[in-house]
Amino acid sequence: MLDEDGEVKYLLEPEYHGNPISNDGSLVTVDYGYEIYRKISEWADFDVRITRLCDKTHGILGEYTEVIVCKKRSYVRPSAKAETDSGSVSLFQKMRALMGRI
Repeated sequence: MLDEDGEVKYLLEPEYHGNPISNDGSLVTVDYGYEIYRKISEWADFDVRITRLCDKTHGILGEYTEVIVCKKRSYVRPSAKAETDSGSVSLFQKMRALMGRI
């Protein structure tokens, strides 16, 4: 917000995230954190789940591997077999199984 002199007045300590265009970063204006699932559920008719993936086989390691899965509450998912005939489960099949548990 601006004060009477037109200077920017921060309500909280400013926090910046990376910006590929500027080394100064970009000001974080909203940080929902893990409460975002509640907000999405309030804003839309969705069941929401946050899942953190970790799968060495597919190179999914480290930070920022969270996936937010939203499913319409009125959606009825047909039953699906989670495993292939060979017994291995693909990453896509794991995600489908996660969506079914919302």
